[in-house]
Amino acid sequence: MEVVNSSSGSETEGGNDGILIEFEKGDIVQLVNMRDTKYNNHLVTIIDNKSSLTSHKYSVFLHSSRRVLRRKKYNLQYHSTDYYISNLIRDRIQIGEENVEQFQLSLSCEPFSVMYSTLLDIGFPSDIVLKILGCLEILQFDMNEVTAVLCSSQANPSPFYSFSMHNTLERNTFDCWISQPRSDFGMDFMEVDENQSEHHPEWIMYRMVSESNARLQKKVAIHSVTICIPPLPHGPLSVRKFYLEVVDYNSATEISTNIRSNEFTTLDSMHEQSFAISPPLEATYLKVVFTQNARNRPEDPVGFW
Repeated sequence: MEVVNSSSGSETEGGNDGILIEFEKGDIVQLVNMRDTKYNNHLVTIIDNKSSLTSHKYSVFLHSSRRVLRRKKYNLQYHSTDYYISNLIRDRIQIGEENVEQFQLSLSCEPFSVMYSTLLDIGFPSDIVLKILGCLEILQFDMNEVTAVLCSSQANPSPFYSFSMHNTLERNTFDCWISQPRSDFGMDFMEVDENQSEHHPEWIMYRMVSESNARLQKKVAIHSVTICIPPLPHGPLSVRKFYLEVVDYNSATEISTNIRSNEFTTLDSMHEQSFAISPPLEATYLKVVFTQNARNRPEDPVGFW
């Protein structure tokens, strides 16, 4: 990727002011500012770096539907997977008659290079900066350590499927998870409006690190999420809209942090669909919250492979 400094201002669809990013073949970027918002946050791969001098369009491969699109730079944003650390919030507090500067951990994360430069600019010696950042290290993500620990509900097994939440971590379509039909809870959906699913969404909670690291409250930075669903007409219960939420959890309690990703919209496709999480989420436990299924009927269950 090449960064070109241009005149001041911000890049808009009608022009190319500000800092222009020249994408290279093979770069993974995310779709943004799409008129059809369901495509926002989907990951694509640049398949040529010969953007038109007049339109600044690139050919990109949309992973979710295996299609080649032409999109302007305005619709593309670089997807960074840089090495991340916990972010520090700089603040001043009153102790007696003195204003004392302090730093607090936030639940967001920043690239190592950004935090390193920030602490140097504040005046910390470089060796102290490295020690501070070493204490803020976020673990490298390992999919083999991810475990489904809780879910809002799951359907009773059938002769063909177990519908277990643990199936969602398997990269195959032999089994799936489906939530329990809400009618099983005795809810009268004749009196429920179309937004019922937003008030009582289904969800699955995952532990993102090993059990021992979870006890130490270690975290990982989560840059993207991939999901697979059966397309219509075969998957009317498959998830259409969902978001991710960081939670504090132990065996006794679950506390929402209200730190969420954007809401993602799946396409009607049988292929794996990958979404960029920008900025990345820093989490030990992560809840995936499902707000709508493909049929958009709140009384129905929701599920995915």
